[in-house]
Amino acid sequence: MQFSILDISTVATVIIALVSMLIKQWSSDRKMFAMLKTMETRQDFFQSTIDKICQHLEDSIKDHAVLMDRTKGEK
Repeated sequence: MQFSILDISTVATVIIALVSMLIKQWSSDRKMFAMLKTMETRQDFFQSTIDKICQHLEDSIKDHAVLMDRTKGEK
């Protein structure tokens, strides 16, 4: 069985193209994973910020209710 230079060149080109595609896909997957990780981190940050704001509002409402009760008691 004899291979010509053209056959070897074609096979080599196909192999290089496949490896290149695999590397690009791997790189893309890593970027996507990093982006998702960043999104999770951002989501955690925003969720903790929202939780803090809600807690502050709840505390303010309770303080206001206590103040209103005191004001009613003084009348």
